[in-house]
Amino acid sequence: MRHTPGPWIVNDFCAMNEADVMVWSGEDIHTAKPIAECAFVTQAEIDLGETGCHQLEAEANAKLIAAAPALLALAWEYASECAECGGGG
Repeated sequence: MRHTPGPWIVNDFCAMNEADVMVWSGEDIHTAKPIAECAFVTQAEIDLGETGCHQLEAEANAKLIAAAPALLALAWEYASECAECGGGG
């Protein structure tokens, strides 16, 4: 299985669009590559009748996405331990 190695970090807003929460690969935002963009609607857009994800939800989604490499590592660790003990703990 291949994936972009972690760590992945969350940056509150994309410079090009103030209504995005970005997930980046790498520890340094200046050299990182984008992984995901979690868009949300601004209050002004809501006032105009737009619907969509609110900022707190977008931030939570981005944090969950950013945790993917660590979650995958834990899953592999637990699967390995389970294989060693035959599922008997």
